[in-house]
Amino acid sequence: MNEDHIPSGHAYPMLGYLPYRCDGPGLLADSPLQNCQYDGPGRALQHIYEGKLADPGLLDRSSLHWFDQEPFYGEDNEVTGLDKWALIYVPKVCYTETCDLVVSFHGCGFVFPGMYSWLVAGLDFNEWAESNKMVVIYPRLEAHGTSSQFQQGCWNVYGQTGLDYADKGAAQMAAIKKMVDDIPSLKIWDSNLKRPS
Repeated sequence: MNEDHIPSGHAYPMLGYLPYRCDGPGLLADSPLQNCQYDGPGRALQHIYEGKLADPGLLDRSSLHWFDQEPFYGEDNEVTGLDKWALIYVPKVCYTETCDLVVSFHGCGFVFPGMYSWLVAGLDFNEWAESNKMVVIYPRLEAHGTSSQFQQGCWNVYGQTGLDYADKGAAQMAAIKKMVDDIPSLKIWDSNLKRPS
């Protein structure tokens, strides 16, 4: 799946309901969600599922919940970097039937107020999840540590903590694995996009 004709910047290319043009000028070119008339998240999911997914369904905002990430901080949250709260999308069918799990990692810069919620609500992973029996978890980082990448809430994909950053035992990898394993027992705050204090 090589899609090199989409003129998006460092962004999620999306379908046409966003005000930020795919090849927009100036600051609009840096928008993390861009109107490219292309469903980037959907194409990625179709690639993973070998084109066997049903078309996206309708978003049910009551299926989007905040959950407590504190149980996954590990030994040193200055290294792990998890924020206190993150979002999970659980279609109603997944309370009674077995569903797949998708983990969506945000990019850098989502530590600013409202940016993370905007991203989670703007991506269409949830619509795909609704019609294809998937739970989507959106782990969230806060500004942490001492590197400029960590202060922007970037995931440790550059090896800032050492060569073992991608190993199973690395702080962020272990936290996400534990989160995935503990999905049924997450501490859920049941108020949709209003972040708990």
